[in-house]
Amino acid sequence: PDTLDITNDEEQALMISALEAIDDDFDLNESTDRMQALMSAVYFAKWVSACRDNNLELAAAHDHLLQKNLKCLKATRDVREGVEIQVSTPAEWATDLLEEYNSRQAEKAVKAEASK
Repeated sequence: PDTLDITNDEEQALMISALEAIDDDFDLNESTDRMQALMSAVYFAKWVSACRDNNLELAAAHDHLLQKNLKCLKATRDVREGVEIQVSTPAEWATDLLEEYNSRQAEKAVKAEASK
């Protein structure tokens, strides 16, 4: 559908704009991809409205839903395009995080020593 009754005129314009942007970025099929894109566009419009109303709790909820839907679209696109997806275990992720932290701490220590 090109319009939804769940949005007001302002949200409808935002939704259509978001859907056009998604169409530019993704090669969508007309079934599940289109549904995912439409959901993303609705969540974007609702997120903007919640931000304008300073309703941070609702904005955060729509932000989460929007990101989740866009992540699904990107994952689908990557599979279709044959992009190799890097999957790490939680232990590998934690090790990488600790290595990055230790590296930053070492850099801070070198800077502190040099400033003495």
